[in-house]
Amino acid sequence: MHGFLLSSLLLLQGIPIQRQQGGTVTGILRDGAGTPVSGVRVAAVAVPESPAELQSSTAMGAIAETDANGQYRLENVPPGRYYIAAGRLDLPTYYPGTLDMSKGTIVGVTAGSISTQTNFTMHTESAGRAMSGFGGMIAALTAPVPTLLLPIEIRVENSGKIPVFGPSGFIRLVFDRLNGAPKTTLSADVQQVRIPGPGPLDYRVTFENMPLGYTLKSMTYDGAPLRTGALHLPAANFTVTTSATIFAPAGAPVTLPFVIASGSVNPVSAPLPAGPPIVINLGRSENASTGAHVRGVIPGPLTRSIHLSGKPGFVFADGTFEFHDVPPGQHSIFTLDGSPLVASVVVGRSDVDGVRLQSSPVLPVGILEPATPAPADTNASGVLPLGSLRVTARNQETQDPLVTGMAFLTGGAFGASRPLSEDGTFEFSPLLPGKYRVEIQSYGFETMRREVVIGGASVDLKIDAIPASR
Repeated sequence: MHGFLLSSLLLLQGIPIQRQQGGTVTGILRDGAGTPVSGVRVAAVAVPESPAELQSSTAMGAIAETDANGQYRLENVPPGRYYIAAGRLDLPTYYPGTLDMSKGTIVGVTAGSISTQTNFTMHTESAGRAMSGFGGMIAALTAPVPTLLLPIEIRVENSGKIPVFGPSGFIRLVFDRLNGAPKTTLSADVQQVRIPGPGPLDYRVTFENMPLGYTLKSMTYDGAPLRTGALHLPAANFTVTTSATIFAPAGAPVTLPFVIASGSVNPVSAPLPAGPPIVINLGRSENASTGAHVRGVIPGPLTRSIHLSGKPGFVFADGTFEFHDVPPGQHSIFTLDGSPLVASVVVGRSDVDGVRLQSSPVLPVGILEPATPAPADTNASGVLPLGSLRVTARNQETQDPLVTGMAFLTGGAFGASRPLSEDGTFEFSPLLPGKYRVEIQSYGFETMRREVVIGGASVDLKIDAIPASR
């Protein structure tokens, strides 16, 4: 039935139903405080073909809903370019966290592709669904559900850092219901999980992608071992809760939690009661290293993967990252989750510390493939400045600037758009060294496409637009 409804919706939106294999986009939706948001619509919205359609585009390639831990999964998305949108249909938040579609990050989908960890933050304005008015205000009330807030404590011996990403992928804490229900996977830096009831419930708790050098020494809940036994959650541990988003005539919407008791609905005056924590102890052994290390800090609260010259490194729960045995040369560092974060470094025989990543709109072509580092030339070890692209678009016949239209920049991952300014220019920065593709769309002119190579400096590109044939 759900498949029929989705197909009907796509047909109404003008999207042909294709038999070819689609792609998958997954991630976690959080609120402004970093808490996972459950029960929220998430959709892949097709990027419009012309700038005039940008603000009215509603063609959707897939629809899903976040689970109790804010996770969503858009499956069988037709190949194409999409904005990922969450929340109200009339006022959605676009990945990685903007109410303006033109400022959203474009996600490319190909047949069989899987875009993981497309995590983003939903604005409070996008919250809510069905509305009802009372007292001059509007409220959206979620359905009540028994819930258990379960704290998670992970400790590493000798005050070691908690790994959340390594060469094998994201380190996951897996909750597998013993009755065969869908399992829940959590990042290793999650400090608590909301378990939807009602209870009693039993889970098998395991780790996925434990990195080399780390071992699971013990895992307990309320004193009971979980490595060989089940996690038992009694019915008495669950509290029935709901929430309401209040939209006052003026001011920002406010979401309030409620506890339901004895048939009445009362605001929560204290945090949701939590059960005993799951306590996890990890062992760590030092691996012999023969090369340089590169270390730095990832800004922002999102859990991210990180790569250097296409090879994965380590990300820790405190927001730091590290690469081992890095060969000499010039390397590109980048993340793949949320808006790209990047840096360009030169590595010699000594370690490079204190690398800080910058937000970039797009990654260059071939960035996902392991690459031999570029020669360091005369650059000393350390962080290099990043490049930028500034483009001027003019009418080929009159040399007047194009003052209306959109510019798109794509590469090996992600994509960005910019409106043309009054002097026909636009700029993308900062950018890693590599090759990129520029596309300009302006009413009355043929679509312009160019490839450009960015180094460690600014590139100025002039494009003559050809008037469209009438």
